[in-house]
Amino acid sequence: MNGLQKLEDHIDVLINCAGINRPWKAEASEFDGRHNDPDAVEKLLWHGLDDENFQSTYSINVNGVYFMSTRMVPLLRKSPAPTVIVIASIAGMMLQRQVITRCLLAKLELIVS
Repeated sequence: MNGLQKLEDHIDVLINCAGINRPWKAEASEFDGRHNDPDAVEKLLWHGLDDENFQSTYSINVNGVYFMSTRMVPLLRKSPAPTVIVIASIAGMMLQRQVITRCLLAKLELIVS
């Protein structure tokens, strides 16, 4: 932040768009066609990740946004109209883009057909 304060006297817009994705213990292919099956979703969410991977991912994806936003408050305060934008997705919550992509594609196929 000190380096940024030397370059800029204020920030008008802060865009937080960062995160990581850890691999599941179960392959996404095992989940194909079962995105509407609550038992399959529950099993994947409870047993799909190690606790350590989940905590690490959560820490970066949630705490990172919080602490970056907090750290930028002094420069944001100097703006006439400060704005903070957080870009996130359900994929970040589920930690599996492939599952979400397949779910969205399945829903699109239903809409198109």
